[in-house]
Amino acid sequence: MPLATTLTNNEIKNASNVEREFNKVDGAGRKIVYSRTGAQLNLPHLITVQHEEVGSGTAKKRNSNFSVLYTELGADGVTPVTWFGSLTLRSPVGAVTSDAGGKEVLANIASGLATPGATSVLDLATNGTFGQALREGYIN
Repeated sequence: MPLATTLTNNEIKNASNVEREFNKVDGAGRKIVYSRTGAQLNLPHLITVQHEEVGSGTAKKRNSNFSVLYTELGADGVTPVTWFGSLTLRSPVGAVTSDAGGKEVLANIASGLATPGATSVLDLATNGTFGQALREGYIN
């Protein structure tokens, strides 16, 4: 399924569960870049999706990457600072007949980042077990 030119139907939300709208600004080959509607040029907020396939036959693998770049003003109110997050799903596409394993991996990641404890409700503030650990930099 091709990706949309605009992301305006609740595909992307912020930590407060508010919809963020994005428009395609670049897309060539196996890569597409979206920019948040209304973002200032000096404070970009970008989403990128890209794919790369390597190998052949049963050794063929696809690396699919989803990344977000978010820029805001730093503590001084003048200097832009950038946050960046990236997820790569490595799929053994040459050796499988379904994407069930990929669904399992993505579900584990989504729930680990956004599901606190035993609840089934996603917390988009990413207060899930691993979301908080990533934001705050702790292990124990």
